[in-house]
Amino acid sequence: MDGTVNHRASDARHWPSGASGSFSEKVAGLYAGKTYSFRVCGGDDSAGSDVCAQTRQFTTSAPVQDSLVGSWGSSPGVNGAVNAHSGPAGQNPQGTLAARQLFDTFTGNVTCLKVAGNKATVGGLGHPVDAPSANESMLLTVVDGGPSGTDTVGVAITRGATTPPSCANGVSGGSDPGDSQLVVNDAP
Repeated sequence: MDGTVNHRASDARHWPSGASGSFSEKVAGLYAGKTYSFRVCGGDDSAGSDVCAQTRQFTTSAPVQDSLVGSWGSSPGVNGAVNAHSGPAGQNPQGTLAARQLFDTFTGNVTCLKVAGNKATVGGLGHPVDAPSANESMLLTVVDGGPSGTDTVGVAITRGATTPPSCANGVSGGSDPGDSQLVVNDAP
């Protein structure tokens, strides 16, 4: 990917002896307009090391919408996931948000998305995970560090909120969330 090395592997698959035919792997969380490399490796369970086919490449299409997708956090107390999409100017935002910030939790639907380069702010209305009848809002700001860089995440959960948050200013003071796989795509 553009000079960086970032490996991901799919789960191992096992087929019976003599099996043949095509297979595929669905991949998510890719940057728009980037070139990726892949190869297929395999072997017999009773043999030594795997054998790999030649490396192939593909290029993803240019972005046609703004998006922020992925997850963050490496502890049970601070984590989250987002799947947010909108038109290039933020129109028709849709998707889902979920987060845990120690004792505050949120799950809900996207109400706004603002993307500028590698920075995205997404807002939503929802409720605490364990209290579906309660109301709250969430604002999430992500600065995407790229395929091998460090992302920063800022989260603000507002209990009792019934109006959608504004994505105009975002959350200041984001921090490195630990393990994150967040991808921001900014459509022209």
